[in-house]
Amino acid sequence: MRKKNYLIAFILFMNIAVLWSTHAIAKDYSVAFDLQFEGYSKYSGLFNDRSIDSEWTGSGTIINKDSSVNQEFRVGEGILILTNEHVIHNAFDSLRINLFLEDPEENASEIKTVQIQPDDIQVLNMDFYYDLGLVFVSKESLEEKYSLKLDTIKTLRLCSQAEYEIYAQVNETVFAVGSPKGKTHVSQKGSISKLREYSILTELDKPSIHVNAPINPGNSGGALLDKNQSCLLGVPASAIVNAEGMGYVIPLDQIINFLSDTRELRNNRNASRGYLFIHTTFFTHKEGSALRTPPGVNDGEIIQWIGEPYKKKYPLQELDIITSITAPDGKKYTIGANADHVQFVLYSYSFGNKFNFEIIRSGSFTEIPITTDVLPPYILQEGESYIFVKKLGVFFENIPIFYRIMREHYEEGVMLSAKLVGSPLTNISLAENAIVTQMIIRKNDNSTKYYNKITSVADMKDISWSTLQKVGMYLKDMDTGKTQFVAVDL
Repeated sequence: MRKKNYLIAFILFMNIAVLWSTHAIAKDYSVAFDLQFEGYSKYSGLFNDRSIDSEWTGSGTIINKDSSVNQEFRVGEGILILTNEHVIHNAFDSLRINLFLEDPEENASEIKTVQIQPDDIQVLNMDFYYDLGLVFVSKESLEEKYSLKLDTIKTLRLCSQAEYEIYAQVNETVFAVGSPKGKTHVSQKGSISKLREYSILTELDKPSIHVNAPINPGNSGGALLDKNQSCLLGVPASAIVNAEGMGYVIPLDQIINFLSDTRELRNNRNASRGYLFIHTTFFTHKEGSALRTPPGVNDGEIIQWIGEPYKKKYPLQELDIITSITAPDGKKYTIGANADHVQFVLYSYSFGNKFNFEIIRSGSFTEIPITTDVLPPYILQEGESYIFVKKLGVFFENIPIFYRIMREHYEEGVMLSAKLVGSPLTNISLAENAIVTQMIIRKNDNSTKYYNKITSVADMKDISWSTLQKVGMYLKDMDTGKTQFVAVDL
């Protein structure tokens, strides 16, 4: 009987402890306006140049919890979070948010966090042109799932135009707030070095604020505050690694434009910007020689590949060289590394507009009319040219024709284009441009099958990956031609 009473007392004690803990989160703590994003990138090499095969972190700022403002973005009660597009792009269902709990009575170095899970995160807009993103978490989720009261959550307002003109001046003190790699909830002091400077780190034709406040990996998407730490001047976006005082920040006017575009987009689909599902690279003399371009052509963008199923829709072809674009308003844009860039030109106009592309195809100039599409929030869809194998934790992709032309060492195969966190291949050193040429699989019933020649992802469609216990692959480095054999247990 005594043991039973002890057990009952223990259970009651634990229940009270849980209730007290939940109550403490809801009542005693406030939630900081800065936060941390984390997740992993699920692929690379499909529509951009990213190649990330490990977990990443970034920062964000809660800029609003006023329901009347939220209604302008067609969402209900909750918090609006501003960050960089490149922080949340490609995160898919891995995106998580770490909120920081503050208690003035406790040691500030011991930061408590509450992690918001992917199902409770809504991406309202991602804009690669401004490199900004807007995220929403509902009041219902915050209160019911995480015991966080909306009135305990702090926000950071945007500076007014008048404040910006006062505080955004060369040599003025600023504070960069975010979660740089290895740290969280950090504020670092610095000053403005230059206004309206073009970042040497990006292809964006948009000026940035150059600051000497430390901007490190993980700071992206955070906040640049005025000297009084009262309002948002900009969003840290990039920095030169191992170089002090070389941070770049997206200024207030671009943030305002992004929020205005997002407001229009959420209320009127016709406000969407133009986009083509193509990947281009800058033209160089090496490509020019291989593709037999006319004499005197020194700039342009080469179409490396076209996304499925747009190959049939677009009149463009892989290996076309785009040299100029004429917009619907008659303005002509020269395309190239030293001029304008294809997607940025298209993005300057709403979707559905018709443009005239001047291209070089098979050594000759020609003009092609093309109508732009809409860039949806997530462009990855498994198609004819690539496949995601969850159990192996990798993406396989058909080798773009561009690689076949430009690589000296080439063989038919399938490109291993990305590797997920937790993949059985994580601890195996692989060539950056590895292609799978042959494969051996063993199923759970110990039966084996040998794929002697793999030429496309279509050759893998009949594999029931969930039934495999082991897989072996012959991988070839497209740059060196060297081959390695890799075997992993699943």
